[in-house]
Amino acid sequence: MILCSFDGAEFFVNRAVLAMASIIFSNMFGDAEPSEKVGPKHCSEDVPFVDLAEDSKTLELLLRFIYPVESPVLSALSDTLRVLVAPDKYIVDFVSKEVLKQVKELAEKEPLQAYAAAFVQRSEAALSVAAQACLLR
Repeated sequence: MILCSFDGAEFFVNRAVLAMASIIFSNMFGDAEPSEKVGPKHCSEDVPFVDLAEDSKTLELLLRFIYPVESPVLSALSDTLRVLVAPDKYIVDFVSKEVLKQVKELAEKEPLQAYAAAFVQRSEAALSVAAQACLLR
């Protein structure tokens, strides 16, 4: 299966891994259709694909958290908050918890920036963490 980001990146993924991680991904695979795209990136035209609204950086980070490998360490606040929104959309709770831990660590270093970024992303959980960090400073 291929997940296509809105900016054109293609991620060849394992259906079983994503289906175990999220009911949303599991349901999505029933809607996937064979690829009609032709080009060097596709190994065959019968590979199912799904176009997603996320950009390639967000999808890459989300998939790195989902796959059974070491979770990425998010050092940039912008990356941390952008990937915090995706697990909520796809109902991947274990990723949300891990990313929120990393938001807390970054908010302790830069509380005002964390609060502003959480506000822009409209993440209530990140807003709460960042607000607490601001009050402790």
